Amino acid sequence: MTTTQNTRSSSSALENNQTGKLNAGVDKKRPSTDFMAKVQKDINPSMRAILIDWLVEVAEEYRKYEEIGAPQVEEFCYITDNTYFKEEVLQIESAVLNYLKFEMTAPTVKWRSVAFQFVTAAGTVG
Repeated sequence: MTTTQNTRSSSSALENNQTGKLNAGVDKKRPSTDFMAKVQKDINPSMRAILIDWLVEVAEEYRKYEEIGAPQVEEFCYITDNTYFKEEVLQIESAVLNYLKFEMTAPTVKWRSVAFQFVTAAGTVG
């Protein structure tokens, strides 16, 4: 086997391994199909529809924010019509992050593209 074939073979094996990890990550993050029936029994479908509509409105309102300029906690209190105090919002945020084990994102197509470019470049380096 030539050096070029060896490099391509190694690159292909690494890409397949990364693709497998990517797919496993996506599967791990996929929502449960029976979540509403088994976990969130206190919200019925019409309540959920209202909540989703409200969340979409909030997302559109705060679309102007970037991660570097995230809203202050008090703004989250405001958008809930002051239903929650600052301390409660922080407690809820902490509970959600702990439940998710701080794993808040799944690999995306962009990540896959970057990973493929990296694997390709790594395979061509001698």
